[in-house]
Amino acid sequence: MTIDSSPFKTPESELGVKQEFQPTFSNLNFWRKLYLVLMWLFTGLFLAGIVIALFMMPSNSDFIGVSAFQIIIVIAWSGLTYWHHTAIVKRKLTQLTVLIIINLIPFFNIIGALIMLSIRRVTKKELEMYDIKGT
Repeated sequence: MTIDSSPFKTPESELGVKQEFQPTFSNLNFWRKLYLVLMWLFTGLFLAGIVIALFMMPSNSDFIGVSAFQIIIVIAWSGLTYWHHTAIVKRKLTQLTVLIIINLIPFFNIIGALIMLSIRRVTKKELEMYDIKGT
């Protein structure tokens, strides 16, 4: 085996090689983790509040109509939180863009849209820097 020690040989570099990693919650940065933890915390508090309100409701009120509406709201809120979670953890740019639009148009949630826009920007940089498996 001969080693080419020519001074005119092009040096080998690993700068252009992308590192690979699996997208998980543990390799998110602090702010995205904090956002997801707070989102799940508020979803849990909202769910607990709805359950307490259902048990504290007087027996002569329209229990079935009110509880059905509350259950639909809890399911929708939980689904939206889960969607945020999977889009952020799995680094899905298209889903993050859709969530930005959903925050803006039906909910008029400008602060939430700005947070999601920032998360999307960081995710886009991450996708350019690394070869993320499972996306």
